[in-house]
Amino acid sequence: METPCFGMIWLEVDFDERKIRESAVMFDALAILTGTTQLSFAVSGYDDDPRELWEVPEVLQYLEKWLGAVRQNGGHGLDRLDQISTALLLLASGKAEVEKTSSGGARFWCKNTDTKL
Repeated sequence: METPCFGMIWLEVDFDERKIRESAVMFDALAILTGTTQLSFAVSGYDDDPRELWEVPEVLQYLEKWLGAVRQNGGHGLDRLDQISTALLLLASGKAEVEKTSSGGARFWCKNTDTKL
């Protein structure tokens, strides 16, 4: 069987606890099935929103709850997330900050050396 080169899960912001747990279980299964493959997630429902995901409070609140559910399942795959997914989770967990730059980009930094998800 060929190993996938990338693992992706779509997340829909929904604060229903059951759905959050189900999504965390799906992520756990993806992490186990893909072995050492890099993982990522996408947050659906905000394509028409002019803000960046990190500027949407309900997205960060949802990701904080989702991260907690993933941790309860053992946290499989969190160490294999791509940079953008990791940055969003670090922001959601309060371990990082971000600001817009004058050039239209963003500057991201961790508050301390504890960057483990």
